[in-house]
Amino acid sequence: MSIPKHPAVSGPATGGFRLAAAALAAACIVVAALVWLSQPEPPPTLTAPDQPMMMTPWITPGIRLPSVQKAGEAVLPDETLVIGVAVGGKYRAYRVEAFHPISAHVVNDVIGETPISVTYCNLTECTHVFTDKTLGSPLEINLGGYLRKMFLKVGDEFYFQDSGASIVENDVATIPYATHPFEKTTWKKWKDAHPDTELYMGPPPAKPIP
Repeated sequence: MSIPKHPAVSGPATGGFRLAAAALAAACIVVAALVWLSQPEPPPTLTAPDQPMMMTPWITPGIRLPSVQKAGEAVLPDETLVIGVAVGGKYRAYRVEAFHPISAHVVNDVIGETPISVTYCNLTECTHVFTDKTLGSPLEINLGGYLRKMFLKVGDEFYFQDSGASIVENDVATIPYATHPFEKTTWKKWKDAHPDTELYMGPPPAKPIP
């Protein structure tokens, strides 16, 4: 006795299933496309020529007329690195480590009557000292930075700390101050050569918020 074979399922039921599956697949494709299209575009890369201010998400004033102490009063290990500056027979050393905090990269000082601004980048160890012919008052150099690049702000203009050039492309302007010679050495060598030197240890510690 032979077993009867059932005919293959076909007709409206099968056609409806295939139509529903195709519709579901199309809907998934549409949803995926909408999700992809709705993704926000990455922000454009800002360049110094277009947005000099926006290239400096932080700006802080340089330290002005810092406190210093005489060499004989200073307690500092001999091997400590300092930036030594000589002006008209007067000598001052600036402890390099004092420039490491992000808000302490610029010190606007006066030695005798001569304005002296010491700038230091702790990432590159680039050091520049600036001065001007105007006597008696410190320079007004502020600090700015973005993407591991240090800028100096003078008035409304920005200059690269390492070169002194304007951050604006094709602008030939440079920082409006002359560079001043300095010596990076150890505290012992500087103090032995200039026993009457003064020393900048660093900014005072921040006061706690009450």
